[in-house]
Amino acid sequence: MGFYTRFDSVQPGESVKCAFLHFQYLGGSLADIQTELSAVTINYKLEGVTKNLAGDTLGNCDCHLYKMRPDEDDAEWIAFDESDGSGNYSFKGLLDADAKYFVIAYKDNTPHVMDATDHVLVPVEE
Repeated sequence: MGFYTRFDSVQPGESVKCAFLHFQYLGGSLADIQTELSAVTINYKLEGVTKNLAGDTLGNCDCHLYKMRPDEDDAEWIAFDESDGSGNYSFKGLLDADAKYFVIAYKDNTPHVMDATDHVLVPVEE
């Protein structure tokens, strides 16, 4: 069985390798398989606090999460979150714990404020 196994061709009791997972198909619909897979998927998160130059928390900032590509010459936009009134933001449901991430945060106000984290953030298990 290869990586791209068609689930409709798998027989009950047959083992299937799917990406980095291995499970035994016991029959049922594709929805049953997706439920089984989601039960073994590990999700990761990144959390932080937006602050101003003086180090004081700065709430209600637009926060954009980016993931570095393997060659580290480019990044891919992943998600958006707005920090709460205390500056807390969170990105949950990340699947790639080996990637390097960074956050760009800004607040349109007087004055406009914008900054970015280092490009080495690593998520933790939820």
